[in-house]
Amino acid sequence: MLSCQARTDPTQGLGVNWVSGPLDGHPRQPDLTVAGMDQIVGRNLYSWGVVNRQAALWNSCISRGDVIRAVQAGRPLAIKAQGKGNAASR
Repeated sequence: MLSCQARTDPTQGLGVNWVSGPLDGHPRQPDLTVAGMDQIVGRNLYSWGVVNRQAALWNSCISRGDVIRAVQAGRPLAIKAQGKGNAASR
């Protein structure tokens, strides 16, 4: 889970959570499939999740409801917004 809040304005923040493991049986499988995660080569290397909290400060790079993929190599953690999921499953 990644969670942060602006020091000067607590309403400005970001919350993202993700789960490791295969797409089949993933708690957000419908969202992941709609976003095309099942088409990514090497998808078994990633963790998958959804942005669950987002304020205006983050509008240019990531939005609430975006499906994300995360991978860590050593200390760096890379998080990429992949696309929108199935709004009906939220």
